[in-house]
Amino acid sequence: MNHAATHLTSSAAPTAAERVLTLVDLGSEVLRINPAQALDMATQAAQLCQEHGLARLRLPVLSLLGESQYRLGQYLEARANLNTLLSLGPDQALEARTFNLLGHVQRMLGEHRTAIQHYNQALELAHHLQDKKQEITALNGLAGTYFSLFDYQGAAELYLQSLGLAQSLGNLDAEGAALGNLGAVYLEQGELSRAQELFQKGLEICIRVGNQQREAVVRNNLGFTYYRLDAYQSSLEYSQQALQLAQKLRDRRIEASALGNLALTYFALGQYDTALELNKRALELERELHNRHTEADLLVQIGRIWLEKRNYTLAQSTLEEALQVAQSGGNRKAHTEVHLYLSEIWQHKGQFALALQQHRLYHELTTATLREQLERKTLALLIRFQAEQALQQAEIVRLRNVELVSANEALEQANREKSQLLAQLEQMVRTDPLTQIYNRRYLEEQLRHLFEQSRAEQWPLSVALIDLDHFKAINDTYSHQAGDEVLKTTAALFKEALPEVGLIARYGGEEFAIVFPRTAAAEAAAACERLRQRIETHDWSFIHPDLVVTVSIGVSDAPAAPNHEKLLMVADQYLYDAKRRRRNQVCFGS
Repeated sequence: MNHAATHLTSSAAPTAAERVLTLVDLGSEVLRINPAQALDMATQAAQLCQEHGLARLRLPVLSLLGESQYRLGQYLEARANLNTLLSLGPDQALEARTFNLLGHVQRMLGEHRTAIQHYNQALELAHHLQDKKQEITALNGLAGTYFSLFDYQGAAELYLQSLGLAQSLGNLDAEGAALGNLGAVYLEQGELSRAQELFQKGLEICIRVGNQQREAVVRNNLGFTYYRLDAYQSSLEYSQQALQLAQKLRDRRIEASALGNLALTYFALGQYDTALELNKRALELERELHNRHTEADLLVQIGRIWLEKRNYTLAQSTLEEALQVAQSGGNRKAHTEVHLYLSEIWQHKGQFALALQQHRLYHELTTATLREQLERKTLALLIRFQAEQALQQAEIVRLRNVELVSANEALEQANREKSQLLAQLEQMVRTDPLTQIYNRRYLEEQLRHLFEQSRAEQWPLSVALIDLDHFKAINDTYSHQAGDEVLKTTAALFKEALPEVGLIARYGGEEFAIVFPRTAAAEAAAACERLRQRIETHDWSFIHPDLVVTVSIGVSDAPAAPNHEKLLMVADQYLYDAKRRRRNQVCFGS
């Protein structure tokens, strides 16, 4: 498409349709280097379409809008526009590209199931149309989704397919991208020498095809790989080369990442002032880009530097800021690390109780992260089985058509076995293995939906957070096996006492959560008081004759809460009040 040149040289004033096409063409040209400018052009084009009734031009405009918003991190807006585009019934070539874009957006939103569904739709369409570019994009998108689910084997297999397809086409650019992606998989798994080898091959191809943007990314990845290998001089060289290229290309994301890598290496070399200056420059760029996730990582690094320089006041204030940013940006890794370094600070200050408290928080978050990774791996396995099941179902239909009965029966049996396994995996993903009630991941997912529904329909929603009193003492006195029996029995008593409540979950450790839809705080607290008495009066002698178990409970409906996370926080505050008031009681409020 080059409508722009035609329209701009026309002697007559351009029509509204010509102006729309010009804006779309120009926006597509600047999209990669300046998505904000592309979005501005797409917005102008959309307004022209609406003002002049140019319905037939909405397709390319919506496509540009969606991709611009995706590149700017405006994922909800991008998803809405791309779904609208699909609903208008675009041609199949545009549809394949749109499915891929939707997959990218939903992967960033954490909607892994639908992302994989859209990538597979793009893959099927691209294969039918023999559109190898979109086929490679879909394979890479699928691989990236499995990578984010910690299914590195699945990701590597798909990246290898992408690499083979690129090589068969003689597409050096796509081959270089696939090598870089494979290198990232090996880097994440700690196979550093293999990652370094793949990055080097990818770099050679980037230089040959003249793709300087990808060259900057690969040089930056090599810099980080050499840092992990303790080859600091090579790390500095490659990270500096990436920085120079990024500055030349005016790519602030790569520039910020290269600065961060340089800072890591100088920190490892003990050159703390240089590392501090580089981290501050990277932080400024990430704030301009509104990248809260990486901003948290950089603040943690700056806090570490102040800690090494023994400036505990600045270290503490920086880490506390990092904690706020990590929580708002959803950076679990930075959130966890903050507590580790705050523990060191309190230890240096001689505040050992506070140091221990921070270290416990670090340990709890580390355990929760490992549990989440396991759940994600299980989810990835589940999704892969579902994809295989769909392919098998299609094969069954084909076999029926050619009356291959025996083969059909064998496939149907395999399909039934897969269905049973899928049901088991579904149960694993949402259930706590010890207590056999829902886990925290499922609780958060369901509570978010219930919260949105309660606010839309204006009915009360209460949450109770429950903590087993002195549970550590139970473990220490009667053994961890006894503690496990207490947890299992407590969960069973919850289900017996509140059969009408559909959402009871293990929140973490010795904490549980109960959700009361259409129930105000006072009514939920009354149910919890009956529950508290049930636990206190229960005969625990089957575990140990001297065992007594009580619980503290915090309940809230928090009508002013803006989201379900805040609702949980308010309930947690009332739980803290119950524990502060000598435990074994219910505290509640709105």
